Amino acid sequence: MKLSLRNALPDPMAEAPPENSEIWQRDVIFESSDRCLMVGESGRGKTTFMHMLCGIRRDYQGEVLLDDRDAKEFSPAEWAALRAKSLALMYQDLRLFLELTPLENLDLLPAREEGCPETKDMAERLGMTDFLERPCGQLSQGQRQRIAVMRVLSRPFSFLLLDEPFSHLDHANVEAMASLIIEEIERRKAGLIFASLGKDSPFEGLRVINL
Repeated sequence: MKLSLRNALPDPMAEAPPENSEIWQRDVIFESSDRCLMVGESGRGKTTFMHMLCGIRRDYQGEVLLDDRDAKEFSPAEWAALRAKSLALMYQDLRLFLELTPLENLDLLPAREEGCPETKDMAERLGMTDFLERPCGQLSQGQRQRIAVMRVLSRPFSFLLLDEPFSHLDHANVEAMASLIIEEIERRKAGLIFASLGKDSPFEGLRVINL
């Protein structure tokens, strides 16, 4: 799978485009073999960029293309299929149903990746075994982030998009989560785009792009 931007710029940034951006108003290509770290301060459009790639936001100039097809040409049904099978986004706000337990949130997935780790195995590696049957509203933000990564890794994908996934985790939990993510990326030969406020990353060898 190939994701491309051609001279793209979100409409809210049109009056004052960010200076020295390596994404906005540039031609950029992401292949499914790419592992990228997207670095930008608050307000530089990290979440907007992720949402543009997934068809959630359409308020932009220029073009976003998926396998050379304009993203604005996809129907709602086509986008639903892409999000279910090809593009997996871990939202910055996580989008868990707080009244449901982690297990119930995972049960809502439209499709599960064949060969992905079992939920109980991921929970054990991430220190979440004792929390799977508690409502997510009773969990800390760091615990919810771990549940969100379990959910996104349970889905099929050709590209994994992570929007500041480690913001509420300590070093040990960051390392555990990153290890699980890399194993799944390599097993599936999938692309990775990881958005962060800074260049510190638990992943090695990423292509750094300044937003």
